[in-house]
Amino acid sequence: MTKSTKPTKGPIIVFGILFWFPLAGVTYQFLHFLIGLRRLGYDPYYIEDSGRWIYDPKLNDLSPDATNNLSAVVPVLEAHGFRDRWAFRGNYPGGRCYGLTEEKILRLYRKADAFLNVTGAQELREALQGGLQNRAFGGVADAHRSFAALTEGRAGREAHARLFEQAAAEGEGIAQAVDARE
Repeated sequence: MTKSTKPTKGPIIVFGILFWFPLAGVTYQFLHFLIGLRRLGYDPYYIEDSGRWIYDPKLNDLSPDATNNLSAVVPVLEAHGFRDRWAFRGNYPGGRCYGLTEEKILRLYRKADAFLNVTGAQELREALQGGLQNRAFGGVADAHRSFAALTEGRAGREAHARLFEQAAAEGEGIAQAVDARE
């Protein structure tokens, strides 16, 4: 599937630390998820909607100003066909929204087929929880099971839900279990 091919499946939101920690390895980790989902026919978006200040490598410190990190990461996203498919929302006093508008982010939360909380860093705040219809997951180690759940319909999602309910019950910390709503 090329950059210009229209998706045949619904939107999926990938969450993580791309803008929070804008180093090459992190950038390409998330780019692989986005490209892989697009090749599978999904309509992927990257959203980082966080109450945490970002880590600015130029300052070697935390900062509420994400502009340095955005200038490092956004050109890479755009070069791979993800212009207008990303957002950073600093959900803290004085924080700003970049990329998608807040309205578009909230609309995506309501209509997304799945939420992939790749690093487990996305806080599951009220605005996000209201739109969850599937599971959010954290931890790359179990990503293959989550992708399988996306391609196997309701039965796959139910099996995926059981996996993360079990993990949450056992305290493994690989996922934040959220009730699925069909």
